[in-house]
Amino acid sequence: MKINSVLLGTKEYADAGNEFKKLKLAVGEIGPKAWDLWKAFNFIVAQGDKKAVILDVGTYGCRILELLYFKGYKRLYGCDIRRIEYRHLIYTFWLKKNLLDLFKSVLGRGPIRLSRQDLQKTDYPSAYFDFITSISVIEHGIDLQLYCQEMARLLKPGGHLITSCDYWPEYVDTSGIMPYGLTWNILSKEDIEKLISQAGNSNLSLIEPVDLDCNDPVIEWRGKKYTFIFLVWKKNG
Repeated sequence: MKINSVLLGTKEYADAGNEFKKLKLAVGEIGPKAWDLWKAFNFIVAQGDKKAVILDVGTYGCRILELLYFKGYKRLYGCDIRRIEYRHLIYTFWLKKNLLDLFKSVLGRGPIRLSRQDLQKTDYPSAYFDFITSISVIEHGIDLQLYCQEMARLLKPGGHLITSCDYWPEYVDTSGIMPYGLTWNILSKEDIEKLISQAGNSNLSLIEPVDLDCNDPVIEWRGKKYTFIFLVWKKNG
């Protein structure tokens, strides 16, 4: 199964939701977002290193860190420009019956460390992370060149950048629509090709080619029809 891909049908996200159900993970998605969340989760777990240092950027509303914590990962970071979701931390550690991890995380020293900052210019050290995930984030007012530069700075050589976003081959006009108070840009084929080029300029290479063609929109939201795309880069060196 190809890793870099476009969501082509409802069966794909239904299958992803079923995979979460099989694992009995309490925060697993069952709707369309199950598709890219499962692909990100599965890619990281398949690498087999639970000591990996992992960052989720634009983490508000995304459950990837909790999912990884349930699988035994303990070096997890998340950042967002919006407020920190402490209630999800409380729920996660309560399910694991681990109040010590909760206490440490609230103090910024636990297995999940959240901070409020701009992903385009973070205060994390360079070459620190093995994986960075960005699930449906870059379509909301992110400068793609700054994104590529900062993610490349943060990744260790050989580390992976995992990115998903809203996608449709042709331009879709979303002007005036502000989900979550943020601008919204469904990336086109031209946008993705530009992103791949910008990532290459930042020493990031796609782990495999991606077919950008698709005919039927799988997602309909806010009156717009589109789909999702999932991409993984590896930092060279």
